[in-house]
Amino acid sequence: VYRYRESNIVKAAQPMFLQVLCFGAFISSFSIFTLSFDENNGGGNMLDKEQLSVMCASFPWLVCLGFLVIYCALFSKLWRINKVLQFSRRKVTIKHVIGPFVVLVISAVIVLTVWS
Repeated sequence: VYRYRESNIVKAAQPMFLQVLCFGAFISSFSIFTLSFDENNGGGNMLDKEQLSVMCASFPWLVCLGFLVIYCALFSKLWRINKVLQFSRRKVTIKHVIGPFVVLVISAVIVLTVWS
């Protein structure tokens, strides 16, 4: 996305939302890393039980936030396109569509905090 940001195709695909989408995919993918450790840890005890507990507790956070970031990026992108087409092609900036993104992420953090 960054390398071809001056391309017309990438400009039409709204590169800011594409970068947020990539960030959400990275967060979701990183959640697999937290599950790759166990008590045996390949024969050596590199991590104690407290560190393993933190890693297990971080898994739902990473999965939920990663999915939510991807979903919100797609939702905001579609909402922006809808607003542009709905109001006779006026300019709609990212500031105009960031509201639902922030509300959903804050509500997810509250739910995850209560859940943890």
